[in-house]
Amino acid sequence: MDHTRPSIIHYKSSNLFNIRVLCGISLFIALYLVLAAFKISLSSTLRISFTFLALGASCCFFGLWPNLISAFICDFLGWLIHPDGPYVPLFALVLMAEAAIFSFFFYGREKIGLGRVILAKGLATILCNLILNPLILSMMYQLPFWVTFSTRLVKNAVLFPVEVFLLYLVLQMCIRLSKRISWL
Repeated sequence: MDHTRPSIIHYKSSNLFNIRVLCGISLFIALYLVLAAFKISLSSTLRISFTFLALGASCCFFGLWPNLISAFICDFLGWLIHPDGPYVPLFALVLMAEAAIFSFFFYGREKIGLGRVILAKGLATILCNLILNPLILSMMYQLPFWVTFSTRLVKNAVLFPVEVFLLYLVLQMCIRLSKRISWL
């Protein structure tokens, strides 16, 4: 019995140099950018967006490393297409953290239950939306952390059940699709 573990480079991801993986990631980047175009701005620092659906589906199919790279590309291209002030690479790190969370919870699973989706989206919401984003915004705009945190807390508490439900539906479609496509 071989007890060797895969290296961190190969852990939880598809092959980065497979042309099908690159094409699939590219399609999810395009979907992410389309969904980003339909964001709803509530204020200069608060938006509602459904880009997490493209990110979650991509993480379900391709895993950690391809999605860390695609998260950075999504953030940069999203800013390039819809610039809202100067480019801040820290937001790319937040999106990469969300991709890592989704990859660890969703990649390689034959079944994804509602509990797993709640845990993944809950962790991503707490870490990315309620801690990291308000921290970056408070540094950028010289606002108190609690001001940006409190508005995001209300928004995320209201949208959390809707986001979990939508992500669950998308992931169930991804599971069914991965069973029909042999190379996924």
